[in-house]
Amino acid sequence: MSYEVELTGKQLQVHLKNQIDLFITKGLMEDLCKLDPIDTFNKTHSLVRSIEEFINIAAFGVSNTDFNTLGLMNIEQWNPVYNSMIDRMISPRFGQMVSDRFKRMTLELYQILFEFRLTGYDFGFRTILEATGFYQSRRRHIVTILYLLPTYCKGKQQLSESELLRVILHLVDFCLVNITALQRQLILSYIFPDFKAIISNDTITGNYQFDFLEDLFTEPERISIIDPIMEEAFKPVSNEFLQMPEEKIFSRTELINGCELIRSYFTFFKYNDPIMNCLVPLLQELSKYSKEDYFVSVSKTVFEKTIMELDNTVREKIRDLLVLSSNEYILSSNSHHPFIEVGRYYKSNFNLILRFLYNYKNISLNKSRRYRIRSGFIFEDKVKTELLQLGFEILKVKRIERKEFDVITKRAGAIYNFQCKNNFIDITLIEKEPEKFAKRNRALVRYYMKSLDKEKEREHLIINKYGIKEVSHFVISRFPVIGNEPSIILFKDLKDLF
Repeated sequence: MSYEVELTGKQLQVHLKNQIDLFITKGLMEDLCKLDPIDTFNKTHSLVRSIEEFINIAAFGVSNTDFNTLGLMNIEQWNPVYNSMIDRMISPRFGQMVSDRFKRMTLELYQILFEFRLTGYDFGFRTILEATGFYQSRRRHIVTILYLLPTYCKGKQQLSESELLRVILHLVDFCLVNITALQRQLILSYIFPDFKAIISNDTITGNYQFDFLEDLFTEPERISIIDPIMEEAFKPVSNEFLQMPEEKIFSRTELINGCELIRSYFTFFKYNDPIMNCLVPLLQELSKYSKEDYFVSVSKTVFEKTIMELDNTVREKIRDLLVLSSNEYILSSNSHHPFIEVGRYYKSNFNLILRFLYNYKNISLNKSRRYRIRSGFIFEDKVKTELLQLGFEILKVKRIERKEFDVITKRAGAIYNFQCKNNFIDITLIEKEPEKFAKRNRALVRYYMKSLDKEKEREHLIINKYGIKEVSHFVISRFPVIGNEPSIILFKDLKDLF
């Protein structure tokens, strides 16, 4: 029997929270509780390595010709010829073991697509290249499951890696993806007074939507590692880089070089963080307890001994940063802690460690005034580069009659005046504290609207200088601001809007 009902306000918020709780307790917890915690973690960790390899090989580990070939290789039509082609692409550089894991992951996907299709479910990918995009979009959810396994698994049942992959993909697509969608509906209900949702048998459809993730499903940041300005920051440490082993996808060498890259941000922006000064050598030391150039497993005894060697002013802070002490779903899904407590060990991998350091770098540098100011100018340059590619002419002017403007452009006989706003927003609040995020969001929308009003009031300066009466004003925000004002746009949406 089908039904459909419209909910708004508090009633809708209560419904959304209840649905989130049901997915966690009746979905995640019930499905995982019968599994053995240590065995399940270790096998899932192995799957995570295979998934990360699968993504990285397609993105960076093959030639352009082979990349295009992967875009044509239909998983549903897998055959022995494809196996030979994969070996030719991968084994000469990365070895037969990596090639075998890649083929195994593809074969698993072949079987999973077929099995789930029988139930009427479609994962939405066909080719190997589409499958890497699928895994990229669910990478965060898979890591969340890894965080939760040691506490959510309470039984003795042991599954094969093949069976576990099915369990994980089922949990990701039927629980975690839905939880994320519900959390976004919830935040919208706090932001828009007129937000409403239609509740039907198995869907909830709201009258507003948003997505803050950027290309490759990354989160926004003030300055990224690929921004041209960072080449200047990396030069002083480039001579210290260790030679990267070409035959490996992951390696401790890559981790050490990554640590130096991250540390160079602090040198470049002249910001001293005592915690970071301790973290890099500490994590490099702990990374010695690694195997297969990926997995890190440190006994609790060794871990605590290493922590106790730190100065007592930073010891507890660093311990809290390294190991997640809560098993709450929301905290786990927003965690960047590099180590997970599993039995008598703290376990991690090189990707988790670098992910943690990169996130900590962003949090720490956001406290630096020099970094905030300079990142604003860097963002303006980033906007100009993007607008040039979109066919805008950048007018070389910063001041008109002593009034400062960010980016004034011309296209198709009209003037477009862009203000560039690099105000940091903690996006983890969307799930952890939606009401706090909504309050911060409303404040920024008001601030940006006032900025637009100010630009409109001095519009005559632009008209007098260029003799063009058609002038449009926009605010471009680096971080997600949710609203229905079309003149406030996110940087990630520039291409779509223009």
